Amino acid sequence: MNPLLMILTWQPDHDNGANDMVRETYLYVWGHFLEHAFVFDQSRKHEDLLPDEIRVEAKSGMLETAFKTKEALYRAYDRGYSHVCFAPTDCYIIIPRMLRSLAYHNSVGHDYWGFHSYDEHHIGGGSAYWLSRRAIEAVLAYDVASDYEDRWVGSACRAAGILAIHDHLYRSIEQPYMANAVTVHLSESTGTYDPLVMQNLHMRVIEGAVYNTDEATL
Repeated sequence: MNPLLMILTWQPDHDNGANDMVRETYLYVWGHFLEHAFVFDQSRKHEDLLPDEIRVEAKSGMLETAFKTKEALYRAYDRGYSHVCFAPTDCYIIIPRMLRSLAYHNSVGHDYWGFHSYDEHHIGGGSAYWLSRRAIEAVLAYDVASDYEDRWVGSACRAAGILAIHDHLYRSIEQPYMANAVTVHLSESTGTYDPLVMQNLHMRVIEGAVYNTDEATL
């Protein structure tokens, strides 16, 4: 396998420290296990891009993110990646667990997985989701339109007959804590996020804090 983590972002995430917090927490400890790229829209200037950043020609805005995701997937597909994980900058990822999750889902033939919530047809983007190369091809073949990127991706997969596979280990902060969670989406609502929340969670994970009777393992 040749997986890629694509972290969806925009200029305000650079300015408010959200991107740097990702670099200083889970990427600092485990980033060498999984290639990544921060994916910006037109809000970031080409000349300002850092080595782990790319910019695609998409406008800013929640309903423009489908265009951004499709352009990012073209790049990943052309470079031969077998799987792509999409996550926002306010999603904390325990990469060793994520790689075990990837190995499991790949072994049983899943193409599209994450936390399937809210009785909708798609995987929620806040807690991160994976696409196999087959799913990437389905998304690239699907007409892009103004929509939330996770919902649009789910529509593309559904149209291709690809099931959205629920994995309860991809979590959100409002859900009960699970010791073996793979990801945690840290925003309580759209636009409500303090990067220090990621720092505090990372410190607890690294220190091996246990919040219930199960033993947490990396």
